[in-house]
Amino acid sequence: MDWNDEHSTLVCKLFAQQVLRGNRPNTHLNSVGYDEVMQMFRQITGIELSKRQLRNKWDKMKPDFVAWQKLMRRQTGTGWDHSKGVIVLDDEWWKKAKKVKDNNIISYLLLN
Repeated sequence: MDWNDEHSTLVCKLFAQQVLRGNRPNTHLNSVGYDEVMQMFRQITGIELSKRQLRNKWDKMKPDFVAWQKLMRRQTGTGWDHSKGVIVLDDEWWKKAKKVKDNNIISYLLLN
């Protein structure tokens, strides 16, 4: 499966629906939750996914979600642009980011 932004957004919405319905008793969805996500994803996109593919996607998205949460909670000057669906950061954050030489700016700033 080639995950594009549209498919990733859709699966996030479908996962969120299942969480709200109580189909996530611990760290992952239960069988009912996965079955409903697979069915809805297939109805909307025409692509059939397995439970394993969905669980792998869940696991791969989790570090990004944790980083997003840290940015929104720990960093000063952050906000959310609903129209663009992106985090908004102030000029001071970008000044710090430009000082970092490697490509892992977010991880660096979250740890410091």
